[in-house]
Amino acid sequence: MLVLNDDQVMLQDAARGFVSEKAPVAALRKIRDEKVADG
Repeated sequence: MLVLNDDQVMLQDAARGFVSEKAPVAALRKIRDEKVADG
């Protein structure tokens, strides 16, 4: 099991929030399913 220090946990939380806001899973699935050329 990976044990993160406080700074790593803070970075993980920030990255998770950024990705969920900027690239939500539903949007990525839509691109995948529609076979968009830009995706």
